[in-house]
Amino acid sequence: FPFKLPMLLDGATATNLTAAGMPKGVCPEKWISENPQKLLKLQSDFIAAGAQAVYAPTFGANRACLANYGLEKETAELNKKLAELSLSIAKPAGVLVGGDLCPTGLFVPPFGEADFDDIYDIYREQVRALDDAGVDFFIIETQTSLADMRAAVLAARTTNLPVFVTITIDESGHTLTGGSLLPTVITLQAMGADAIGLNCSFGPKSMLEYI
Repeated sequence: FPFKLPMLLDGATATNLTAAGMPKGVCPEKWISENPQKLLKLQSDFIAAGAQAVYAPTFGANRACLANYGLEKETAELNKKLAELSLSIAKPAGVLVGGDLCPTGLFVPPFGEADFDDIYDIYREQVRALDDAGVDFFIIETQTSLADMRAAVLAARTTNLPVFVTITIDESGHTLTGGSLLPTVITLQAMGADAIGLNCSFGPKSMLEYI
């Protein structure tokens, strides 16, 4: 693990931006690109509070998610622009920037009809853009499907950057597609994930057992 521990990450970006005026129903990534001062203020506040890393606001900036807004052709441009925004506020403060990747929303059989290679290509496009922008690590977050996690980790491992993965489980310890947490963690470990965590599941007190 290349970074000093403990490592304090940032807070809830979408929640805070909504409170700062981001409308419902918009593409968050596009809105941020058009309202950069909102992000810069938020991430400046995170850094002032002690964050040692912030996430570039690229959570939903993969081609599959952007297609919901007709923005899939802007994938590389948006990722680069958003990462550079975070880098501009973080680097002068000596703070790391993570390239943030969310689930594609696509599922391989038996849960859907997507092809694994297509999912990999979606992640690879985003990873390439974020790597070119200069992020320090990748955070593959809120993952609910082992197939998606595997595709994202494989794409991120085409770079030399550290890879973090956070998994979303229910109170029985299973992902949305029914995978058990321990085999998922073992798989990610074998694939070379540098850090693994949980997020967006249920309260932190209940997560403690699974951590």
